[in-house]
Amino acid sequence: MKKIILGLVVVLLVSVGIYVYKHNYNKSLNYAGKPTVKIGVIAPLSGDNAEVSLNVKDVLLSYLAEHKGDVDYQLIIEDDGFKVRNVTPLVSKLSNVDKVSGIITIFAYVGMTASPTAAKEGVPHINVGSNPDLADNKFNFLNYTPPQKAGQKMMELLDSYGYKNFAIVHMDHVGPAPYVKEVKKLADALGMKYFDHAYNPTEKDFRMMLFDIKKNNPDVIILMALTPSIDIFRKQMFDSGLHIPVTSINFISTSNNKELFEDVVFVESPDGEDGFVDKVKNELGIDNMFLLAFSEDSLKIFIKIIDEYYKEHGEIPNREQIAEGIKNLKDFEGSAGTYSMGEDGVTQSKAILKKIVNGNAVVIEE
Repeated sequence: MKKIILGLVVVLLVSVGIYVYKHNYNKSLNYAGKPTVKIGVIAPLSGDNAEVSLNVKDVLLSYLAEHKGDVDYQLIIEDDGFKVRNVTPLVSKLSNVDKVSGIITIFAYVGMTASPTAAKEGVPHINVGSNPDLADNKFNFLNYTPPQKAGQKMMELLDSYGYKNFAIVHMDHVGPAPYVKEVKKLADALGMKYFDHAYNPTEKDFRMMLFDIKKNNPDVIILMALTPSIDIFRKQMFDSGLHIPVTSINFISTSNNKELFEDVVFVESPDGEDGFVDKVKNELGIDNMFLLAFSEDSLKIFIKIIDEYYKEHGEIPNREQIAEGIKNLKDFEGSAGTYSMGEDGVTQSKAILKKIVNGNAVVIEE
C-alpha cells in the first residue's frame, strides 16, 4: 500500500513539475515573445575590398543594437571573400536554410550575381552598388545614386575645369560598367572627345596603356576601377612620370592607399545626414563614408516595412508583401536623405563632389 501511495506521490510531483515548467515557459514567451525576423547581408569582408564592407558591417550592427520596437531583428552576415562564385550559394543558404525575410548585398558584382537567385527564391533583395541592371522592381532593388545622376555630375566637373577631352580607364567589370556607359553617352551628346582604355580585372602592368595615354595627351583621366588595380595604376602613373589630372566616380573611395590621390576631386554619392555622419565618425571611428548611409538605409527600409505591417496586422509580412512595400517606397527619410523608389526599382538620390584631403575623402560640393 505504501508503495502505491509513494508511486502516486511521485506521479503527482512529476505532473506538477511538468505543469509548472510549461506554465513558466509559456509566461516567459509571452513576456519576451517578440517575433524575430532575420535579414541576410552578403559582402566582401575579406580580401582587397574588405575595408568598405567591414565599415558597413559595423554601421549595420550599431544601428540594430540601438533599434527598439515590437519586432526583434537578427542580421546574418556572410563573407563572399570578393569571389563571385561564392555569392549564389550564400543567397541560397540565406533563403532556404536561414529563412531570411530579405537580403542586402554590398557592391555591384554581389548584387548582379545574387539577383537571379533572389528572384527565383522570391526573397526581397536590396543591393548597395552601381549597376541598375540587377533591378527588376519586383524582388531586386538598387539603393544608390543612379549612374545617370553620377554621369551628369561628372560632366559638370569636367566643364568646371575646362576639360574638352579625356581618357576613360576602366576595369572590365560590372561595377564600373554603368558609369562608363553613361559618361560615354553624355560625352557623345556633347561632342566631347575621349579615348577608351579597358582592361582585365587581374591586370597589373599598365605601362603600355600609360604610353598610349601619354601619346594621346588627354586633359584628364577618368579612372574607374576597384582595389587593388586602382592603386597599382596610380603608382605606375607616378613611376612613368605621367602627370595628367585624374578623377573618378566613386572608386577612389575603395582605394587602400588614398594618399596616392591627394587633392583629387571626384564624384560620389552623399555621405548622409549630419547626425549619421557625426555618429559614424565620432562614435564608430570610421572616416571612409563610402556606401555607409545607403547600407544603413537598406536595413532601415526592411525594418520600416516590417514594423509598420506588424503594427497594423499583428503578424510578420511574407517576402512578397515586403517586396511590394519596397517597390512602393515613397519619401523615405533615411540616413542618406529623403528619397523614393523609382519605377525601375532604383532609388532616386543625388551625386556630390569629394576631394582627397590628408588621405580622407571630404565633401566639397553637395
